[in-house]
Amino acid sequence: MKFTILLTLATFYLTLYIFSPISASAQDVNGLLLTVNSGGDAHDADPGDRLCADAGGQCTLRAAIDETNANSTRDAVIFSLPQPATIELTLGELLINQNLDILGPGARRLTVQRSTVAGTPNFRIFRVPQTQAFVFIRGMTIRNGNDITGGALFVQEGGFVGLYDSAIIANRATSGGAITVFGRLVIHRCLIAGNTADNQGGAIINATSTSDTLITNTTITGNSASIAGAIDNIGSLLLVNNTITANAASSNISSILSNPLGTIKVLNTIIGRDIGQPGLAISGTFQSAGNNIVTHSTGSTGFTNAVNGDQVSQSNAIDPMLGPLANNGGQTDTFAPLPGSTAIKGGNVCARTGQCPLLPGIIVQGGRLDQRRNRRSRIAEKIDVGSLDTDSFSGSSIGSLGVFGAGQGMASRYAGSHAYIIHPTTLETRHTLVRLDGSITFTNLPGADAYVIEIRAKRSGMTSPLVISFDF
Repeated sequence: MKFTILLTLATFYLTLYIFSPISASAQDVNGLLLTVNSGGDAHDADPGDRLCADAGGQCTLRAAIDETNANSTRDAVIFSLPQPATIELTLGELLINQNLDILGPGARRLTVQRSTVAGTPNFRIFRVPQTQAFVFIRGMTIRNGNDITGGALFVQEGGFVGLYDSAIIANRATSGGAITVFGRLVIHRCLIAGNTADNQGGAIINATSTSDTLITNTTITGNSASIAGAIDNIGSLLLVNNTITANAASSNISSILSNPLGTIKVLNTIIGRDIGQPGLAISGTFQSAGNNIVTHSTGSTGFTNAVNGDQVSQSNAIDPMLGPLANNGGQTDTFAPLPGSTAIKGGNVCARTGQCPLLPGIIVQGGRLDQRRNRRSRIAEKIDVGSLDTDSFSGSSIGSLGVFGAGQGMASRYAGSHAYIIHPTTLETRHTLVRLDGSITFTNLPGADAYVIEIRAKRSGMTSPLVISFDF
């Protein structure tokens, strides 16, 4: 199979995330490709010199972020560490105030956590402040953060975070045990489990009327709070092909609270069962986009049994028949529907194609892959409800990739330059040259995954790498 990316940009640096459709963002300055080679926690010795090095000459994750914060570029971070690796943070949260892509090798291979050593002060793991930054984090486990808002991640107003193929586990906060969103957040193919909020939003709080969050192909389980054990929503929230089950609340609403100021649209998603919980499972107004399984709808509006393909009950009368949370393949644990489950082939295929009748004006992104990064069948008329698709399959190769940059100066600056494509999990690197028209082609790439392309220009003064990261 061959993929071609056609870009018409007036700039030379670009970062791509390929879903459906293609999206791209760009900046004027070439980015840095920074390789973390130390699991320690130390600052960069000279932020702004375009080198990642602490006082001992090692590149820590904190030093890499220090360096990118000091440059007005969009940079990329990859990791060269023995696997599995754990980065133990001791110096406080990782504040990211510039555009950055962090590409970890996988949630089972890399953990970034607040140190478990006694006496370590409380702090969250990542924060994106009010800087209009676009930050993408993928392929890691984020663990043991502890703060007032968002134990693992706090996205402030104006910030955007894309969180992919990651596990967010055992974090704690007063509100938003794992994640607090004031800006925009996209979550694809993640596990959010075992997080705690003292007040509301055990996993996530979409905290303001302008907060905007999309969650697809994600498992949210084992989270707890006083109110809204899984999600407290005040903003705009779209849920597609998620499994939200076995969350808890000590006071009320074990799963999702839809506040009057917010909107929640739900497609192909399992909500429940939260067995043994007092009070309600969900509360407020929901907009069904169809084909959901809601096991305890009392206290909510928007879900009606047998309307728009929804399966709805009260008091957990419906059982989605899920197996245990387990390693069913991929980099994060999932719940697999058991034989006979109505989740199997109970979903609307529109999530895979991107066009859903009950979501007018919205292009559904990320629906072609389930949580394990397996491809949902293109033949089946139905897909499964939830984050794992029993009929999906893993692809051994994406074939060839063509990148063509038609923007100002692309060909003149980079023609004849060396281009390297790097797999962030294996660090396997392949080499080619940029053609006279600015195009690049790589063939027989191993597996559907994220990659980084680094272009080292031959022209004097253009030795900084141009970094392209993408995802199929």
